[in-house]
Amino acid sequence: MQPSGSLFEKYEQSFLDSCKKIGFSNNVIENSKLYAQQVSKQILGYAKADKYNKISNYPRYTPLNIEGSWYPTPPAYFPLG
Repeated sequence: MQPSGSLFEKYEQSFLDSCKKIGFSNNVIENSKLYAQQVSKQILGYAKADKYNKISNYPRYTPLNIEGSWYPTPPAYFPLG
């Protein structure tokens, strides 16, 4: 999960303040933000084109608590070999 809204704004400001504190110039910070926006647009464009947003809205399977119904198997760790 990623922070959003005011939580993200607080995180972003804290991060930018730390960058300034260690010596990054305002020019480097602003150019980095512009670059990040360009990369984000490309990623979001790809995400919209791959149609995942349509299938992710399908109803989820809810396991039935009756004998013979499928239920998610918890993870198991088996020795190799």
